[in-house]
Amino acid sequence: MVERSEMTSFEEYLEEFKKEIEKGYKERTMATALAEYIHDRPDKTLIKFYKLDGPLKASGLSTGGQLTAINVTSRSVQPLNAGFTLDLKDWADDPERTYMEMLMHQLGCDLAEREYYIIVNGMLNCVGNTINSAQKGKLSKGDISQAHNWIGAQGVYADSVIMHIDQKVEFEKSGELFYPDKIPLGCVPQEKRGAYYAGWIGAVNVYWNRFTKDYAVVFSGREIVFERAPLKVEFDNMTHPTMLILTKWCAAAPLFDQAVVKIQL
Repeated sequence: MVERSEMTSFEEYLEEFKKEIEKGYKERTMATALAEYIHDRPDKTLIKFYKLDGPLKASGLSTGGQLTAINVTSRSVQPLNAGFTLDLKDWADDPERTYMEMLMHQLGCDLAEREYYIIVNGMLNCVGNTINSAQKGKLSKGDISQAHNWIGAQGVYADSVIMHIDQKVEFEKSGELFYPDKIPLGCVPQEKRGAYYAGWIGAVNVYWNRFTKDYAVVFSGREIVFERAPLKVEFDNMTHPTMLILTKWCAAAPLFDQAVVKIQL
């Protein structure tokens, strides 16, 4: 942050706030970990996603075969705003009184977590199958395998599971979770880990969160599309602001529904 004595306007404060928010966001964003296809858009307009009726399969290509025909349609996906507002009235009355760097960094982290929720929500809006856990309220390795196998039977390789932090802790206690520090970067590169990466269960990447309390999601990250508009950070009033406004529109969906299974706990 710029030294307070050098701050002469709210414009300068805003620029410093933006830098810290973006830094926190970049540290926590899960977009590259969860989605194979990431597209940046200039605005929040209704998004048309391609929808396939199945995976693209090759048949006999070495002998002049062709790709299996699939139907390609589109579906509209309503973008959601991962942003929020922060009351800054007290700060604006005496801006040099309060050191804001840590708070702005945390806002960026919160923004990334809200974006994470939107990606998961986009998957669930297009879920291909829902199964119940074998034991109510508890996720097991067998449940994950069942979902993984169902997706595999549709011609897709499921590589990831998203679960609540409480379920992750249970897997840690049972010794079924293979920790990230034991997984070579050649197997799972850093960009596919992200801030919420917990390791492997079997051959499936595990990502935890704080919002999927009653369910888990098994999916193929290779089939997830994520679209986002640029982050906007602004004051409601540049003369004497009362609110800091963060805006980031984004949307997600699988290329085809069979790539996602919801496990109801």
